[in-house]
Amino acid sequence: MIHDVALSLRDHAAGALLSPSSFLSIWSLSAALLIAAGVALAKRRGRQVSLRAMARAMFPRNRLLCASARADVGFTLLSVFASAALFNWAVMSHFGVAKAARHAFGQPLELGLPQWVAVLAMTLALWFSYEFAYWFDHLLKHKIRVLWAFHKVHHSAEALSPLTIFRVHPVDNIIFYNIVAVVTGTASGAMHWLVGTGVSPWTVAGANILTIAGLMTIKHLHHSHAWIAWGGIWGRTILSPAHHQIHHSSAIEHHDRNFGGVLAVFDWLAGTLYIPNIRREALTFGVEGVGNPHGVRGSLIQPFADAISPLWPRTARDGASNPASHASKRGIRAAID
Repeated sequence: MIHDVALSLRDHAAGALLSPSSFLSIWSLSAALLIAAGVALAKRRGRQVSLRAMARAMFPRNRLLCASARADVGFTLLSVFASAALFNWAVMSHFGVAKAARHAFGQPLELGLPQWVAVLAMTLALWFSYEFAYWFDHLLKHKIRVLWAFHKVHHSAEALSPLTIFRVHPVDNIIFYNIVAVVTGTASGAMHWLVGTGVSPWTVAGANILTIAGLMTIKHLHHSHAWIAWGGIWGRTILSPAHHQIHHSSAIEHHDRNFGGVLAVFDWLAGTLYIPNIRREALTFGVEGVGNPHGVRGSLIQPFADAISPLWPRTARDGASNPASHASKRGIRAAID
């Protein structure tokens, strides 16, 4: 029995590290490191940089060894070994919603599109629907106090690293998975009605190829100290790493900005887009209202109390976090290029 459990945990961990679609994939993490190093070298404009100096720039000790980083490791282990059931349940919900949507739309139109056009349309539609679901879920969690009580755990990180993406309360994950299931399931049903039930998107390891492209390029760098920014039309289309670092900022002018995952267009249309400067902006990360943001009580238990705090007398909830307030006195200044 114990042997079987150990083998299951080993296989699950191996899948998390080796699958291209995993957010802990060594392939995408390695790609992010190479991109960050390449950008750092380009900023030095040909000046010679020692290997030791580059290693210090890529792996700053004040971020790797701080309490926030240690908490991120704990959340990563929790996610890898405890969130599979949540994900599998959400996938089942996705297929259930898709089936219901196909039934609601009725007989497929069978437009007679060339196969590659139909597959391309399906790939784009499902990716756009996922990106919209991500943006909408994120917007709700910043605007609704009950949802913010759980989402603020992610914003309690005072130093960003690629592992910060796992710093998510389980309730936050459940809400996210099911919003994604409803939106992408509906989009899948609508697309099958348009192009036929036999059409599937292009995938890699079971994930949309466009999602993999984002993961292999910029997604890990969104939670990092590498300042990579762009403006112009690209700054209104694709969220650079700096866009998302702005989202985590405690500065008032950065509150409730850049809710998207990879696409910036939904923030652009909704007026929530903030395009960062090409040169690094000094940022501080963290939130108020969490007694110990890096401990089990503050990050896993307190959110339940904060979620029901509106039912308490006002004097009992004066210290509760406001969805509009991300300020922190404990934040670590982001000042490394």
